Amino acid sequence: IYIPTGVTKIGNNAFYDCNHLNQIFIPHTVTTIKNDAFDNCYIDYIYFYGTEDQWKNTSIGTGNSVLTDYATVQFSGIKSNESSFFGTEGKCKWSFDVDTSTLSIENSYTKIGDVVWAVFLPITKKIIFTSNSTEINIEDIKYCSNLDSITIPSSVEGIDNLSLINNIKVKDIYYGGSKGQWHLIDKYGENANDINIHFGSTITYGKYYNCQWSYDESTEVLTISKSNETGKYYNEIPWLYYASNIKKVIVQDGVDSICESAFSECTNL
Repeated sequence: IYIPTGVTKIGNNAFYDCNHLNQIFIPHTVTTIKNDAFDNCYIDYIYFYGTEDQWKNTSIGTGNSVLTDYATVQFSGIKSNESSFFGTEGKCKWSFDVDTSTLSIENSYTKIGDVVWAVFLPITKKIIFTSNSTEINIEDIKYCSNLDSITIPSSVEGIDNLSLINNIKVKDIYYGGSKGQWHLIDKYGENANDINIHFGSTITYGKYYNCQWSYDESTEVLTISKSNETGKYYNEIPWLYYASNIKKVIVQDGVDSICESAFSECTNL
């Protein structure tokens, strides 16, 4: 149950016998909960988007022992306006828009299930990781039973427990980087096989020791901008993933060496 900001009182027997109710969001504006408002309820979590002192000062009538003696009350910064909830978990800022069922996450985080906004996952349709994210963990994404899409910025270099993506019904992943960058995340191509992955770029940028390079999938051109000190064996060549597709190589000014076997797998060059 989500009680909107502005409500000041929960009346007598308001949710009496709602025996499947296990979570409730209560705003700091509620100052009075009347007798038996939650009698015969089995609430596990109360999310009070206010302070602990405000909760202690709330007048709670008789017949509401589930609120005072059994339920876990969290005061972890959940705030709300008319259509959204938002808060901070360590360095992670997040918001949940009720109208669009969209969870937005700014900065990296550890585990979805460890933070208070995990309660929104069963009704979340979109998850958006903003451009500041670098490492994400989707261990508990299985609780997103209605998830349609995930947006991941190109700044993300690793996704922990990516294999779990195969167990949920996600229709689309919108990845800001290139197909090659995604390959660095899912190196063996074993994940997200039944999900439409939309790429935001055709260019992959790489650096390997002193070698800087880029590959444009749309033109099939490899550009090397610094010395190619990548090792002597073909499996150390950083653009090996693209090798069979490369049709043109541009070696820019300043490159002073090209190592052995650098283009040995470029069969269409």
